[in-house]
Amino acid sequence: TEAQYYCNLKWDKNKLDGLLAKAADWAKRNGVALTVNEFGVYRAFAPANDRLTWISDVRSLMEKYQIGWTMWDYAGLFGLMTYDEQGNRQLDERNLRALGL
Repeated sequence: TEAQYYCNLKWDKNKLDGLLAKAADWAKRNGVALTVNEFGVYRAFAPANDRLTWISDVRSLMEKYQIGWTMWDYAGLFGLMTYDEQGNRQLDERNLRALGL
């Protein structure tokens, strides 16, 4: 299946670094700024430690290559917020740390 194929690619920080280095080099040669407008990990299916590692890795590489970034999204299942038992929003402190905030 497509999902299995994607999983077999074994994405990690080094693989992502290689791709972003190429994009950053192209941007520098062409005098343009880059931005990644959406990244994140779907909280409902990803183990918390894996999710936070990926977010931290992506964010730190964006900063390494001076690529602007925004995270998808604020209060949904990709976001900065979690919900308590009464449904009230609260900041996900571990997610904030992964984002360097």
